[in-house]
Amino acid sequence: MDSSAGSFDSSSLGADIGLIVVGVVSFLLFPVAEAAILFAIQHIKNEEEYTVSSVIKEAFLRFWPMLGSSILFGIILLGIILIPILIVAFSGATIAAAVHPVLGILVGILLFIGFAIGVGLLITRWSFYFGSVVLDKVTPGFARSWRLSKKRTWVLFGLYIVFYLIVSIISFAVQLTFGALLGDSVLLGLISNLASLFTTMIFSVGYGVMYLDLKTRNDAEDLKELIEDYQSI
Repeated sequence: MDSSAGSFDSSSLGADIGLIVVGVVSFLLFPVAEAAILFAIQHIKNEEEYTVSSVIKEAFLRFWPMLGSSILFGIILLGIILIPILIVAFSGATIAAAVHPVLGILVGILLFIGFAIGVGLLITRWSFYFGSVVLDKVTPGFARSWRLSKKRTWVLFGLYIVFYLIVSIISFAVQLTFGALLGDSVLLGLISNLASLFTTMIFSVGYGVMYLDLKTRNDAEDLKELIEDYQSI
């Protein structure tokens, strides 16, 4: 009995370690895959020839700047999400205790919507750091992302919402359809992972197109400003 329990514990521990290793490897390789897609889109835009191995190699050359900037972005993301949640919870609870529970809930909902929009806009302004790090070799890229998204924040925010809805609808449809047919099985997990890979590719391609569009617009604006400065001399 003890030996079987020990065997169960060791196998469970091995499975947990395997999941951790897979998670870490996925975390490290995901930026590389996204960067490779960005390089491929740029080559297509410039009508340049490329191979899968060549864009992957280009992506690995930017690995450490991507990793450092992504970790920093994650810390910033945690801060700008956590602080509003604490403010909303404290404000709602205070008003509910001092005035009326219903009023506290309404104030909490309004604050949540306002903070959600504000946080979404901030994330949008900084989210193009990744393209800056990969394609323009600017690290950590937050200042360039802020400059590129100027005057286009609401449009970009709306596009992010559209992409999120597309990804969510596809994921929900796959889970609903195949879940009813296959139940909770290994095959369902495999299909769900393939669907996630597909939706991630859609989002990555959309992100790359958005970034290159912003870059083209910004380069045109810079050129226009240079011409205006030259003419004013």
